[in-house]
Amino acid sequence: MMRSQIPAFRLPEEVLNEEVNYILDMGIHTQFTTYVTSMKEVLDKNYDAVFVGTGAPKGNDLDKLPGRWDDPDKIHIGIQWLASVAFEHTDKIGKKVIVLGGGNTAMDCCRTARRLGGEEVKVVVRSPFDEMKASPWEIEDAQMEDIPILNNHNPKAFVTTGGKLQGMLFEKVEAVYESNGKRRLVPTGEEVFIPADEVLVAIGQGNAFPWIERDLGLEFNQWELPTLNAKTLQSTRPDVFFGGDAALGPKNVITAVAQGHQAAISIDLFCRGRMSIIGRHQ
Repeated sequence: MMRSQIPAFRLPEEVLNEEVNYILDMGIHTQFTTYVTSMKEVLDKNYDAVFVGTGAPKGNDLDKLPGRWDDPDKIHIGIQWLASVAFEHTDKIGKKVIVLGGGNTAMDCCRTARRLGGEEVKVVVRSPFDEMKASPWEIEDAQMEDIPILNNHNPKAFVTTGGKLQGMLFEKVEAVYESNGKRRLVPTGEEVFIPADEVLVAIGQGNAFPWIERDLGLEFNQWELPTLNAKTLQSTRPDVFFGGDAALGPKNVITAVAQGHQAAISIDLFCRGRMSIIGRHQ
């Protein structure tokens, strides 16, 4: 995912190759171009431990929003669109672009769209500005490129005419917080139309785990993330560990690498019989 979903202007290929080669040059056994279809088949090979770091490659959609399928070629799932750009299947975009979402993927999408010909690129977010999930430096970089971020806009519909995308209709909202800290987005009654030639949907990512059977002692929470010990990254099956976006949801490369280090320490302790339960699964 670092190679296909993170733009080269943020993570140059030569830097990524250098970092990856540090690991490959250690002489580890690698098995590329191998599609994993079953966790049970992996576990049946009797490895001492298994680490899953598959990332969060499945982008969320707004498939129920009115107008979503009227002009589908102009509405893209952000993370898949970034991969299409990386593999040079996509090399241009319309002049007016809306990017939905406030995470790092949205920041990558808007800056990539600007480089591919987007003249009026806008990021539109449901949440207040200070609750955006993107890293502060990613938001700053987007703003440095004169990309406006419109907060407190809840998408209501894709607007089309004769099957051609014209833009999106949004409902402005304000955040109201309960005594327990829970947030509600309350409509203000004001609607806003934003014209667009294309829309990039970057409203969140999930993990696709259809290849993990549900009778192996692995538990998953309501978001289909594995139930883990947050400190050791050990799953409810002691010999299986998770890291990166596949573990606790999308963050950033720095966090993913740090979790990889922590998981490696935990796996080493586990294989030497020195693993102690730290904290609790959550």
